[in-house]
Amino acid sequence: CPALTTAHSALAHARELNHIPSLGVALLHLAVLHQFANQREPVRQASSVMLTLAQQYGLPLFESYAEVLLGWCDADMTRLERALARLKHAGCMLRYSYFSAFPADIEMQAGHYTAALTRLEQSLQLCGQLGEHWYKPLLLLRLAHCLGKIPGSDAAQINSHLQQAILLAQSCGMQRCVEQARGMLAG
Repeated sequence: CPALTTAHSALAHARELNHIPSLGVALLHLAVLHQFANQREPVRQASSVMLTLAQQYGLPLFESYAEVLLGWCDADMTRLERALARLKHAGCMLRYSYFSAFPADIEMQAGHYTAALTRLEQSLQLCGQLGEHWYKPLLLLRLAHCLGKIPGSDAAQINSHLQQAILLAQSCGMQRCVEQARGMLAG
């Protein structure tokens, strides 16, 4: 994956420079790329290193980002929501529309699809409010998946979300998202 290659290269460069904020950024991006692919262990590894560095060098925002990602990895709603609240309180809204959907993943794992649906809808609204439109295809994909788990959901609405995710993902070059949405439409 070209994005992962670039992320690993950036991480190596940040390590060579021994510039802690650059290391934090590189680790954050690496962890998020793995999260996009639902790869918990690489997310945990990058986030744990980021957390250690953040605590060692007093970087509270990186600490909060690491806690968000580790909360997602461990399905720890309390940890995740606490870290999201710290980011919001600090006015650090980078990726917030996407990260705010992580609790929905935990709720879906627990079978609480209606609660997850509400969170996903709120995250989609945040995409518009925060101008983070590049997350919309990923969130639409998760919304469609969640709706598919709720008995009596409108199949046409699910298909509409998937079609919209495909169009938006194609415009952003998000091929994996396109493939996932097409697979859900076919399956």
